[in-house]
Amino acid sequence: MHSDKNIYILNLSDLQQLYALHPHVKALLRWADSAASNLKITGLSGSSCALVTASLFREHPQTQILLMNDADEAAYLYNDLKQMLAVEEVFYYPSSFKKAIKLSQFDSSNEILRTEVLNRLANNTAPCVVVTYPEAIMQKVISVHSMKTRMLRLKTGESLSIGFLSEMLLEYGFERVDFVYEPGQFSVRGSIVDIFSFAYELPYHCDFFGDEVESIRVFDIETQLSKEKRTEVEIIPDLKTDVHSKNVSFFEFIPQNALLTFTDVAFCRERINQLYDEALIKANSSDNHVPDLHRSRITGNEFAQQVLEFRKIEWGEKSFFNTKEELTFNTSPQPIFHKNFDLVADNLKRAILGGYKIYILSDSVKQTDRIASIFTDRGDNIVFQPVKNTLHEGFIDHDLSLYCYTDHQIFDRFHKYQLRTDKTRQGKVVMTLKELNQFQVGDYMVHVDHGVGTFGGLVRTNVNGKM
Repeated sequence: MHSDKNIYILNLSDLQQLYALHPHVKALLRWADSAASNLKITGLSGSSCALVTASLFREHPQTQILLMNDADEAAYLYNDLKQMLAVEEVFYYPSSFKKAIKLSQFDSSNEILRTEVLNRLANNTAPCVVVTYPEAIMQKVISVHSMKTRMLRLKTGESLSIGFLSEMLLEYGFERVDFVYEPGQFSVRGSIVDIFSFAYELPYHCDFFGDEVESIRVFDIETQLSKEKRTEVEIIPDLKTDVHSKNVSFFEFIPQNALLTFTDVAFCRERINQLYDEALIKANSSDNHVPDLHRSRITGNEFAQQVLEFRKIEWGEKSFFNTKEELTFNTSPQPIFHKNFDLVADNLKRAILGGYKIYILSDSVKQTDRIASIFTDRGDNIVFQPVKNTLHEGFIDHDLSLYCYTDHQIFDRFHKYQLRTDKTRQGKVVMTLKELNQFQVGDYMVHVDHGVGTFGGLVRTNVNGKM
């Protein structure tokens, strides 16, 4: 039984390597090595598509752009992939805007993610996987040439004066502040320059010795504590503010050998056309409208035309392109149990009788231990393989004879995805530096220990020998 403490617990990478032995994954790899331009894949359920994608990337490293139907679908797929691939291999490419693109409210956290992807693709250092959605890819981006001319690399040991660095940052549109708390800001305190680049989710702490960069460290915004040292960093400004640059389609930015994967091309085309028409109506009805909408966005028809230049994979029953080759997986989604363990036990007993192996995924080892204890207490003879870390949706693969179930679906719990820049949104009770800077001297406030008082301002203080 799983209650045996000596049982080996797999992780998602182990499960992905097992899935890479799938006969259809091997056929997919043969297709990737061929000259064929389009492929249709059907029969994938739940998060099996994430295992297929990770297996393809592991065995055939090539830049992949995965276009999902909406932001949540893309974020959940990204969340699945980042647990099987290295952090520098998988990226989430969002829209620049908060919530709906039509509200036109820019989100600096999203801009970090976008800039990070563009920087990686522009430098073309190594293949990567980018997960995105229509609202994101319809926005035009700065050209590769323009981006490289607006990039500043800092290296430890190089000669550079603080005055020259400050002038460069101001020229690039950075704002000089007392404390950095969001992208596009920098501060100078003696021999220390803090810079919050749009290319990374946390700011950099650059310590100078005279006119030499002595050290570069990443630091946490809230605690101001250093997290890691770097020998080289890239400082990139807010790319969307470059009014002099000619913007290009995202598909002109990515490498020509990239592999595009879609869930529904027709839906994406219509969605982009709908958003473009809505923006056009809004622009024409505004007193200060910008008539050249085509400078900042592509239409759905342009999208459908531009993707023709790439090799493509379509998931699902619908096919938009002329496809001669097709792979049909035999999977089904994890059933809904509503926390009813009579249903769970009956389902898994039938699986064991059918020769299936059972994998139960959870972010907590205690949770899989709990499930094993429930089966033991019930007297159910159910043996399963626990997997550390979970996917978004479980599934059954009838070709490999395996059940891949998630604990949050068994217990009917909501599964939340996490993006790397969630921390930059500072969605915590702890007061941020940005909020502190909004207070005026004399404002009333409540101290957790001392009660009502007035705000006296920010001061620099010595803590354990450090300011």
